[in-house]
Amino acid sequence: MNQIKKVNSYSFIFNSVLKSGKLYVFSLFLSILVSGCHPIVNQQLLKIIISKLEVAFSSGALVPTKNFIIIVFIYAGFTFFRENVSNIQRGVRKVLGLKFVNNMQNILIDKVRHTDYKNFYIPEFQNNYSFALLNISKEPTRVIYSVASIFTSLIQIIGSAILFIRLNVFILLGILLIFFLKLIVTVRIQMKYVKMEEDLSLNRRKMNYFFDVLTGKKYIKELKIFKMCDFFKNIRNSIYKKINFIWSDLGRYEFRNRFSLSVLSSSIVIVIILWMIDMTLRKELKLSDFIFYSGLIFSIQGALNSLTEDISMHKESVTFVDKFLNFVYTDHSIKSGNIKIEKNKLYTIEFKNVSFKYQNDNTYTLKNISFRINPGERVSIVGRNGCGKTTLVNLLMRIYDTTNGNILVDGVDIKEYDYEDYLSLFSTVFQDYQQYSFKLVDYVSSGSVQSPENLLKIKKSAIMTAADQFIEKTPQGWESNLTTRFDKSGLELSGGQWQKLAVARAFCLDVPILIFDEPTSAMDAISESRIYESIKNIGEDKTVIFISHRMYSSKIASKIIYMESGEIKNIGTHDELMKESLGYRNLFEEQANRY
Repeated sequence: MNQIKKVNSYSFIFNSVLKSGKLYVFSLFLSILVSGCHPIVNQQLLKIIISKLEVAFSSGALVPTKNFIIIVFIYAGFTFFRENVSNIQRGVRKVLGLKFVNNMQNILIDKVRHTDYKNFYIPEFQNNYSFALLNISKEPTRVIYSVASIFTSLIQIIGSAILFIRLNVFILLGILLIFFLKLIVTVRIQMKYVKMEEDLSLNRRKMNYFFDVLTGKKYIKELKIFKMCDFFKNIRNSIYKKINFIWSDLGRYEFRNRFSLSVLSSSIVIVIILWMIDMTLRKELKLSDFIFYSGLIFSIQGALNSLTEDISMHKESVTFVDKFLNFVYTDHSIKSGNIKIEKNKLYTIEFKNVSFKYQNDNTYTLKNISFRINPGERVSIVGRNGCGKTTLVNLLMRIYDTTNGNILVDGVDIKEYDYEDYLSLFSTVFQDYQQYSFKLVDYVSSGSVQSPENLLKIKKSAIMTAADQFIEKTPQGWESNLTTRFDKSGLELSGGQWQKLAVARAFCLDVPILIFDEPTSAMDAISESRIYESIKNIGEDKTVIFISHRMYSSKIASKIIYMESGEIKNIGTHDELMKESLGYRNLFEEQANRY
C-alpha cells in the first residue's frame, strides 16, 4: 500500500504565494481592497451629487459649482486610481500565477524523477498522472485569480450589506438568499464537472493518444503507406461520441438549474425595485436614495454573480490542487538504501536465482537466472528476440526490481545502495535512446561541458564512434542545435548518426560500467565495426556489458551469456559455445551465412 503524506491545499497555496515575495502579496492585497470599495464609493459620490442637485431644484438656490467640481474630481481621481491598481492586480496575478505553476511543475518533475518505473504501467497511476499534466498549466493560475476575485467581491458585498441594513433588513436577506442559492447550485454543478473529468480520464488519454498518432511526425509515413488514417480517426471519433454524450447530459442539467435560479433571482430583484419605487413615490425615500440603493442592488447582484462563479472556479481549482498534492505526495518512489558507492574502483556483479514477471502478468519473463561478471570483463548477452536480454539489464539498472532472487554488486544487494549513488556506476545506451532538441555538445556531454578538458574528452568520444566525421562538416560544429523543433537551421540526423551520438555519450561519462543495448542497430557495417573496435580497446579499467542481435559482438567478448525463453542456456567464450551450444551455434551461423 502506497503511503500518502497529508498536505493541506490551502496551507500549500498560501505558502507558495508568500514565497513569491512580500511586495507581490502587498500589491495584490491593496488592489483587492481598492477594487472592492470602488463601486460603493462611486455610488456614494453619485448620491452626494444628486442630493445637492435635489436641494438646488427644490429651494431654487444656486449651489456653488466648485462643490460639484470637487466631488467630480474626487470621483475621477478615485476611478483613475482604481484603474491603475487594477492594472497592477492583473500583472501581479499573472506573476503569482506563473510562479505557482512553475513551483507545482517542479514538484511534478521531482515526483517523476523518483517514481518507480513500474508505476507508469499501472492504469490508476497513468490516469492521475495524465490528470496532473492536463491541468497543471491552468488550474494553479485559476486559484490565484479566483482568490483575488472572491475577496474583491466579498469586500463589495459586505460594504453594501452594511448600507442596506439602514434601508431595510429584509432587502438584505433577499439578496443573501439569492447568493446562497446560487452558491449551492454552482458548486454542485462544478463538482459534477470535476467528477466527470476524473471518470473520463482514461477516455481522454485515448483521445490524446490517437490524436498524437494521427498528427505526430513519426507516425505519418506509416499512416500513409498502410492507409490507416481513417481507421484511427474512426476509433477516435467513437471515443469522442462517448465523451460528448456525457458532456451534453451534464450541460442540460446545468442549464435547467441555472435557468430556474435566474428566474428566482430576477423575481426577488423586481420585488425590491418595485418596493423602492413605491417608497419614493410616497416620498418616504429620497430620489437620491432611490438611485443610490437601486444602483447598489445591481452592483451587489453583479458582485454576488461574480462571487458564486469565482467560488465555483476556486473550488474546482483547489480540488485539482488537492488531487495533485495527494498524487505527488503518495509514495511511488523506488526504495533506496543508504550504502554509498566507492569511487574509482571496479565492481563484481552477480545474479543469484533471479526471476521476474511484469505487473499483472502471470508469465515469468526471466526464470532462475544466475551468473557472475568479474571486474573489467567484456560480457555479451545474446539470444533471439524476446528471450529477456533487455529485461535482465533493466533489473541491473533498477528500472524494475526482481520478483524473486537477488542482484549483488560486490556482494551487496543492489537495493541496499543509495539509489542515486548506485546509478552513478553506469553509462548506458538503451534501444530506445531519446533524441533531444538542444546543442550537440550538450547531448554528448549530458549537459556537463565545464572545462577545456571536458571538451577534449567529448571530442575523443566522438572520434571513437566516427561521429566526428559528420559533426565537422556542419556549419556550427559542436554548437549546432539538434532537430529543427526550435531552430530552423538545426540538424536533422539519420538513425545511424543519432546512434553514434548516443554511444559517444556513453563513452564520454567516466563510470566503471558501460552497458550497450543494441548500440549499432541503425548503423552500417563499417560504423558498427568501428564501434566494436572502440569497445574492444576500452581496456580493463571498465566493465562492459553489451546486448546485440548481431553476433559479431560475441567475438570481442571475454564472456558470452546465451539465453533462450527467459533462461540462461550456456555461459562461455565464443569458441566454447560454438562447440558446446547447439542453439548458440545455429544463431551465429544463421547470421554468418546471411553475411
